[in-house]
Amino acid sequence: MGDIPTSSKFEKYAADSKKDLHMLLIRRKNGDPIPSYRVEERTFSIVVANLDVPLNELHVEVIRAFDFSGTPTIDTYVRADFPFPSETPQWKRTKTFHDSLTPGKFFSENIFYNSKYLFFSTFRIQ
Repeated sequence: MGDIPTSSKFEKYAADSKKDLHMLLIRRKNGDPIPSYRVEERTFSIVVANLDVPLNELHVEVIRAFDFSGTPTIDTYVRADFPFPSETPQWKRTKTFHDSLTPGKFFSENIFYNSKYLFFSTFRIQ
């Protein structure tokens, strides 16, 4: 079924944000001044358990990359490294995407690991 309390909390945040935005649009339409406000930064920790993957495997999936600086003629790839504790560290690399600043789905890999260290690098090739 899912995490109902967390989804309810996010639905409430969405409803409150829509209500505030609607109020601002009405004030702007009527020429009223913007009310006093404050900026909030919120961090949410969400733990998702995938019981199909064993404890010593990691499923890495990079869906999309946005707003790479440079020109579309730069080629891009992502590399995932597991540097510790192995003497011969494991790594996986995506295919190279040519002529794109927002490449699509990179890769989906299962990597055997005994460590909690993970390092992602994004490389651009000119």
